Amino acid sequence: MTGAEWDVADLGKRLVNSFDPAVETCQFRDARFMIKHPNNNGMQQDQESGGYLPARFIKSIMVTRSRDLVFKAETGTSIATNPNFRFTYANAAENALDVVAIDSNETKFTASSGKMVEAQ
Repeated sequence: MTGAEWDVADLGKRLVNSFDPAVETCQFRDARFMIKHPNNNGMQQDQESGGYLPARFIKSIMVTRSRDLVFKAETGTSIATNPNFRFTYANAAENALDVVAIDSNETKFTASSGKMVEAQ
């Protein structure tokens, strides 16, 4: 398997977790979103072929809870391979999260908290 093939093996495998606070009266809860994605910026060289890997990176992420926006991020080529986003948000009766991530190839990745989503 070449470097480029390795980068896209399991592309889009993702997980969203929302963690219960240590104390029930806490106003905030922690969460994380992880996605397997190479986030190539177009300047990396494939060591086997000598050519450049095409740019492909997560360009936006939107996290919602019950259709209310938790946060939206416009990202770019500087985020890491297989990024892991950690954040806090207000604790409420309903805390399930939904995430939509879109990459530079316009591939849309969706996930909900507590459910591992396999690669597309």
